[in-house]
Amino acid sequence: MSVILGIDAAWTATQPSGVALVVSDSVGWRCAAVAPSYEAFFRFAQGIPVDWNVPQFPGSAPSARKLLDAACQLAKAPVGIIVIDMPVSTEPIVGRRAADNEISMEFGKAGCPTHSPSEKRPGLLGATFCREFAEAGYSIATTSETCSTRGRLLEVYPHPAILALLRCRYRVPYKVSKSRRYWPGLPAARRTSRLINELIKIMGACPFPSVLGCCQFRPLTPRYRWLALSDTRMP
Repeated sequence: MSVILGIDAAWTATQPSGVALVVSDSVGWRCAAVAPSYEAFFRFAQGIPVDWNVPQFPGSAPSARKLLDAACQLAKAPVGIIVIDMPVSTEPIVGRRAADNEISMEFGKAGCPTHSPSEKRPGLLGATFCREFAEAGYSIATTSETCSTRGRLLEVYPHPAILALLRCRYRVPYKVSKSRRYWPGLPAARRTSRLINELIKIMGACPFPSVLGCCQFRPLTPRYRWLALSDTRMP
């Protein structure tokens, strides 16, 4: 059995972070859990369903140990790999890294440059998170690792991955917060329709069909809330 814990980590404790858990067994890949915050993930492991219609999910400081325990409880097996959408490093992060510059050079023309980390963002929060995972047996994956190495924390950047998944040449417009920028002048209903189409394309291209069971769209709620939660749950 393979277990992957995915974290769309906020760079501060004031914003919520998305969490997903995917498992591969004799049947194939499946999505064991998905949640829009750490606390919602912990509650889900206790048998409390996620209420996707609440007005707002609070942010909180991450706890590596609690995440691993909850994931193990849900998957009925230990986590093999942790993937995180947040800058990580074996050295202190004080600004843009060589990796950030290289990725921006490669994918900037496709509209996918990286954000710039700093001493404060993700700062101590990110460093503490990485240290906790290392203490739990998940050190940061580096270029010295082989693809089959387990027990690692792997930094990922979803936007280029989605480009490859959909075979697109330019950044896919699926972020709810940027819908006005994508389609200026269109009414909300039209922007919503286009966002839904983009999210459906991403889900349809997912190589593990059974993962899609946790990505069902829900009835529209105020301020695109349900869509905003959907785009944080993308693989």
